[in-house]
Amino acid sequence: MSETKSTLLVQQQKISRGLKGIIVALLALIGILKISIGGVINVPVALLFGDLFVVVFSLLVVYAFYLIFFPRPQSKRRACFVFLSIFGLLTISSAFYAGSLRDYGRDGTLFSDNLKTMVNLARATFSFTPPSPAYFYDYGGILGEGLLYLLSVFPLPLIIIILVLGNIGFATLLLWPILVKLYAAIKEEIRDWKKRKRVLHEAGLLDEPEKEESDHVAVTDVLRDNEVRGSNLLHRVGSAVSDEAEKPLPPPPSLHAVKGEGSAMHRAMPSEEVAAFDEHFELPTLDSEEEFEALDPTLISTMEKVESEEEFEALERAVDHSGTFEAVAFTAPSDAEIEGAPALPAEEEAREEAPLSPTPEPVSEIEPVASTPTRPEVPKKEPKPRIASSYINFRLPNINLLDDSIDTGKEAENRAYAADYEQRINAFFTDFNVGARVFSWTIGSTFTRFEIQLEPTESVKAITPLLNDISLRLNGAAVRFEEILPGKATSGLEVGNMHRTIVNFKDCMHKIVANKRKKYLVPLGKDVAGNVIIAPFTDFPHLLVAGATGSGKSVFIHTVLTSLIMMHSPLELRLMLIDPKRVELAAYNNIPHLITPIIKEPSEAKVALDRLIDEMEKRYKLFEKTGVGKLNDYNDVISDMGGETLPVIVAIVDEFADLFESEKEISNLVLRLVQKSRAAGIHLLIATQRPSVQVITGNIKANIPSRVAFMTASVQDSMTIIGCGGAEDLLGYGDMLVDSITTNHRGLLRVQAPFVQVKEVLRVTNYLRTNYMTDFYPEFLDLKEKVNVFGGTGGPVISDDLYQAVLDFTLQNETISISRLQQNFGLGWPRARQLYDQLMQNGVIEPPDEANSAKGAVVIANKGRND
Repeated sequence: MSETKSTLLVQQQKISRGLKGIIVALLALIGILKISIGGVINVPVALLFGDLFVVVFSLLVVYAFYLIFFPRPQSKRRACFVFLSIFGLLTISSAFYAGSLRDYGRDGTLFSDNLKTMVNLARATFSFTPPSPAYFYDYGGILGEGLLYLLSVFPLPLIIIILVLGNIGFATLLLWPILVKLYAAIKEEIRDWKKRKRVLHEAGLLDEPEKEESDHVAVTDVLRDNEVRGSNLLHRVGSAVSDEAEKPLPPPPSLHAVKGEGSAMHRAMPSEEVAAFDEHFELPTLDSEEEFEALDPTLISTMEKVESEEEFEALERAVDHSGTFEAVAFTAPSDAEIEGAPALPAEEEAREEAPLSPTPEPVSEIEPVASTPTRPEVPKKEPKPRIASSYINFRLPNINLLDDSIDTGKEAENRAYAADYEQRINAFFTDFNVGARVFSWTIGSTFTRFEIQLEPTESVKAITPLLNDISLRLNGAAVRFEEILPGKATSGLEVGNMHRTIVNFKDCMHKIVANKRKKYLVPLGKDVAGNVIIAPFTDFPHLLVAGATGSGKSVFIHTVLTSLIMMHSPLELRLMLIDPKRVELAAYNNIPHLITPIIKEPSEAKVALDRLIDEMEKRYKLFEKTGVGKLNDYNDVISDMGGETLPVIVAIVDEFADLFESEKEISNLVLRLVQKSRAAGIHLLIATQRPSVQVITGNIKANIPSRVAFMTASVQDSMTIIGCGGAEDLLGYGDMLVDSITTNHRGLLRVQAPFVQVKEVLRVTNYLRTNYMTDFYPEFLDLKEKVNVFGGTGGPVISDDLYQAVLDFTLQNETISISRLQQNFGLGWPRARQLYDQLMQNGVIEPPDEANSAKGAVVIANKGRND
């Protein structure tokens, strides 16, 4: 309700200031145009400023527009400052104007002219008739002539006063907001400190202990280990246990902090036991305010350890408005935590003993106690789920953790080389009678593109056979020819720069931050025109990356991973990293985005991909129940219902060729994922150094439409990745060709990938590791291959009951297939395939012949039963 009132008040103030601006503008226009009453309006203005009254009204129009277009209440001070500045400048201008009139021989004195003007002003005011301008024209006005007179009599003091007032006004305009914010911040800190100290004092943590009576003790200080934060908190604990002095007493499971004289919650305990207990813990006693202030470091430490907002709010709720502290339950230390301490009786043993009755007090000493509302006992805090406590209010890493770009100053040299290359290329075309010329050129980060314009009778195929000769004419520079430039009527001849420019990763991240409304953006790099190319990773939806050693493939993977974890919380993004080289992705160990520790063994990679397929199937079942078809729609629906959304999962598979050689089954698992996982929000990035057709099969390529080719070892590798040659002519170190409909609708896009250093990656990941804990998916924790019931190795263990049910079903049929097992037993594809293989290994079924392959495997026991 208060927020609504404040909003309405601000709107009313804006409307009021806007109306004031409109009124000022109308009056100023009327004064300039001398419409109707305008002649009367400009009389006092002309009286003050003389012939400059038109300028005054013009500046008032500017001031009115300021009021209209800046109607915020906090702009009032600035508006006043602007108005006063205009007034001061006009006064000075009028003085100079009056001086210039005197220099040109205008007669009349200050008092005589102004006296006549004031008389005519009074007449005009009472008669509402515009006076003749002759009465007040041709002079600088009262302010101008008055200032001129003062300057002639007191020049130096007046100048000093004007400068001092101007500096004060200027300093106030700049420094006042800073001083106000600084004062507010200091005041807020003092208020919070006083509030925290008051609450702790009222809770019994900081006030003075009550004096001991002969056979009773009301308050005892106990230092307990805080189970939630792992730090010690100082609490006042009221004890209510007694027993024989010589019997060892274990600590009670719970104690209560109680405050208030005469309270029924006081419990008796012999003073000797209390003394022995306090002597063991060696706790200080505070008998005066001076002694309490002497323990300032302890006080500060104690208050810092109650810094958690949950702890402080629970403590504050326990303190009523009158300052009484009702009861707060705490858990006492265990025996292992307090070795050698004089033990107190357990709660069960204390119940068996006859309770000691409190010492009766005289009736005369009993005072009436005002009834106060009983507050419920603060329950013991249960540890909250890690996700709810840390990932919901997730703070993304700051972009300033990355390094700024460094200007190499080599652009001028590259331009000089480009101009020289243009002349050499044109001379080459003339020498070889090629009907072409250089139309223009553009210098990029890695190469310069020369646009070649062909004559109408010249074929574009005439240049391709001459590329080696062109390279020779350019002192052996690496060249690449693009026959058709998208959207242009020219061809492109790309020549490597003499000096390469590094594309800074932070510069690319700035564009992603500017487009933060779009999710899962990754930087691909800069094109030849210097434009930063970014694209949503989820739109790829899978990415195939290949390149030889030193081509920049690993750095590109780092840029993709770092950009994703810098812009998304673990509630939005989860990662599964497979690193057979063990060191390539080690920088991302134990970051909160991981669903499993970094996978390094091929066997674990196979099991992890199998589990990822199960996760995909599980998500599709959720989509089916919700009535949606993809992850975005599911999250929209479930968030409206107040449910838990699902994050996007990105799986990075490095050195795919090595994994394939060790585990052939990985290829089928990857194929299964790239075929179906897009809608489930699971996306893959597959990287390899050797993109052979045996590793990157046709089916995998067909389901991965987005591909990135770095410098390859041969033209065959280039054709395997992007379907054509060209990658073998790249310059390495991040020079790459992108084949994706997400970035370019036709042809290949040549991009220089950004460069990120390992120390930058470590700054980001160290921030995440320091501030947030990992939360691995339980089903991805144990990825060891397990021996199944038949002695083989594989994924999840198959129970005897399941296999027996499948065996019985199989023996009832002549043929069996994986799809039938899925349909009849509700299995996922990996589990059904494993059962199918076991039936084959045990001789229950045999592969079908080619004519009957569509029916599935033949059950040997029933073979030829109907023949």
